[in-house]
Amino acid sequence: MKKLLACLLVLAMVLSVAACGGPEDVRGTKGDSTPASQDEEFSLGENDGLKYESKFIGIGCTLPKGWSFYTDEQIKELNNLTQEMAGEEFTEAIENATVVYDMYATSEDMASNCIVNLEKTNAVVLLALDVKDVYKNQQETIKAAYENMGAEDVNFEISTVTIGDKSFDCMNMSAKLYEVTLNQTMFCIKCNGYLASVAITADSAEAVADVLDCFYLV
Repeated sequence: MKKLLACLLVLAMVLSVAACGGPEDVRGTKGDSTPASQDEEFSLGENDGLKYESKFIGIGCTLPKGWSFYTDEQIKELNNLTQEMAGEEFTEAIENATVVYDMYATSEDMASNCIVNLEKTNAVVLLALDVKDVYKNQQETIKAAYENMGAEDVNFEISTVTIGDKSFDCMNMSAKLYEVTLNQTMFCIKCNGYLASVAITADSAEAVADVLDCFYLV
């Protein structure tokens, strides 16, 4: 199960980052679509116990008992950084990276996991593209990639998720791989020239919904 979830999660995250455009913005006046300020300094999120929070993205979550976050060392490995890198060297490497993995968490039974990453993106592109249209255009590519991994019954649904008082366009997916049915929900958030992408993968739609309920606005 751990291997299946990890493979599908990484694959879907790569495709979702390429697919997302015109994402929602959680900052500013409630209900306002004005882009976030470009003056805010880039920063990674922080996790403590079961809590993850990113002031840069504007979201956080408190995961259920039994979940655990990747350590700083494991996040460095995901970002292809050496363990010895720290201080200004680490900050510079993170800020210069095109894609940064900010958070990775798994449930105790390895049946669910959640990832947050950030992609440095042209601000004009973020404003010009519509996320629903791009998700629709990417479905055949994503389906082919899943089927190349041996998946069957790959299905999609364009919908919305609600966090706090904000709604976000999302893409729900399900696929059967090695007799296991996996479910995933992905949504994106625009933040200061970066595209934040959140993906939750689990062995049931109910489990995905439970994790989504853990998220809140910062």
